[in-house]
Amino acid sequence: MTSTATADSTATPAAPVTDVHLPATDVPVLQQECTDLPKRTDLGARENARGEVAERDDRDLPAVYLITAGDSLPAIADRFCMPLQSLTAINAGVEPLTAGAPIALTPDALG
Repeated sequence: MTSTATADSTATPAAPVTDVHLPATDVPVLQQECTDLPKRTDLGARENARGEVAERDDRDLPAVYLITAGDSLPAIADRFCMPLQSLTAINAGVEPLTAGAPIALTPDALG
């Protein structure tokens, strides 16, 4: 426990910190945001995922994404409520990412 000294050099315990709020799980906050949403829901442009949706499927969910400079697969996966492993598996061999190139958000999107 941390102590603080008073004017008479007597050590008194520091007050405990009680206003810290930690997430209930180790799931990233963004993925918690996706809990009740369909996979591939577009949460909007963000740092390292500023490209545009080029195609949508019959349910109007994004199917093809156009990479822009500075994009990264983890940020794209977060933007579209997808596990990074799924996005990587669907797009095996696409790294390094090339601005203007499409990547698939479903296994059959670019097939």
